[in-house]
Formats: sequence, structure tokens, C-alpha cells
Amino acid sequence: MGTEEEISSIQRVEDTEDPIKYLSGREIKAYTKWKKDAIDHLPLALALKLYELFLNGYQCEEICRINGDRFPLGQLIDARLRVRVG
Repeated sequence: MGTEEEISSIQRVEDTEDPIKYLSGREIKAYTKWKKDAIDHLPLALALKLYELFLNGYQCEEICRINGDRFPLGQLIDARLRVRVG
């Protein structure tokens, strides 16, 4: 794990980027609805597991389906945006 300074530096870089630019129109709509509905964030450990699926080539909609729609699409997109590393 990195030092506090390294972590802070990473967070500053990520905060300056607009993560929404990586989303499709459908994903933006689901993410906006999720934010409006004020559903909690996924726990970090779960978000990381689901993000691993994304890194392995699964789209957020597919991850939603293979998890039996237990998590709203917008919540999965939020997890993707929160834990992405670049």
C-alpha cells in the first residue's frame, strides 16, 4: 500500500478527471437515477470484487445480471467510478 502522500496524490489526480466521460448514455441515466434515489455506496470490499469483473471484460450491465440484479446498475457504476485506478 502507498504512503499517505502517494494516496493523496492519486486522489487529487482522480478528482480532476471527469469520470462521467467514460460512461455510455444508458450508464449515465442509471447513475443519475441512483444518485437521485440516494442509495448507499457498496462496501469497498464488494466494490473491489465487482470491479475485478469489470477489469476482466464484463460490462456493468452484465455484472448486474450475473449477480441476480441484487445491485442497481447505478450502484455498480458508482462502484466502478469510485475504485477505478485510471
